[in-house]
Amino acid sequence: DLKILFGIRVKEIIWKRHDFKVEVTCENTSAVFLVDHVIVTVSLGVLKRKVQQMFTPELPLSKLNAIEGLGYGSIMKIYLEFPTPFWSSQWTGLAMLWREEDVAEIRDSQRAWLEDIYGFYRVPRQPCTLVGWLVGSNIPLVETMSDFDVIDGCLYLLRRFLPQWKINNAVDLARTTWDTNINFNGSFSFRSLKTEELSTSSAELAQPITILGPAPTYRILTPLKGALAVKPVVQFAGEATHDYYFGTVHGAVETGIREAKRLEGYYAVDI
Repeated sequence: DLKILFGIRVKEIIWKRHDFKVEVTCENTSAVFLVDHVIVTVSLGVLKRKVQQMFTPELPLSKLNAIEGLGYGSIMKIYLEFPTPFWSSQWTGLAMLWREEDVAEIRDSQRAWLEDIYGFYRVPRQPCTLVGWLVGSNIPLVETMSDFDVIDGCLYLLRRFLPQWKINNAVDLARTTWDTNINFNGSFSFRSLKTEELSTSSAELAQPITILGPAPTYRILTPLKGALAVKPVVQFAGEATHDYYFGTVHGAVETGIREAKRLEGYYAVDI
């Protein structure tokens, strides 16, 4: 409890100081933290929004290119619970394909966001629940809509595509709000044409910011006066820094382990 601080948002990371420390200031506390290393695990969405204000001095160009070039988007899940399932045990869900004349009825209306829901599917171990997947530019709008309007729209959609079934009103709703959450500003990273255009990659984002400073006194068996080492002062982890499992929780976990091992190697005793 004394090591972990909750509810504190980092404001600035000053990573080049004369004493080889890293200075971290936060928005809602007057405390200043002087540390040897910082591991940044904020989302790529936060980095895209705040990179210019968060780091002093400015990050190297290769790092800025990676933050700009890697794609970062949103996907939204809408969970609807019904009093009883209206579907059969063999039914797994539906993906929707609109006819032009049908979709014209909702475009440019308050229900235009429904076109961005591409399907509803059963939820494992939740016999009365369906999950709808929504993508596209309407996600910020839908995340801030009232529960009533979201449920009403989803029921309209289900009844429109499944007219042969009697669909009762939903009794509960849950939805993700990754896009409008300022601690995330989206869901997960992806590779885009911009990534190729800037010739960048997750490996560039994963590269630590280093300085040349005094080696740890216990790193070498016979400490030499003035011995120097390349010290990682700002490290980067999170799903966007994984070269293969980006967009996944296990990818994010692996990058955290990777950066812990990087520090382990820095402090390892030379034999």
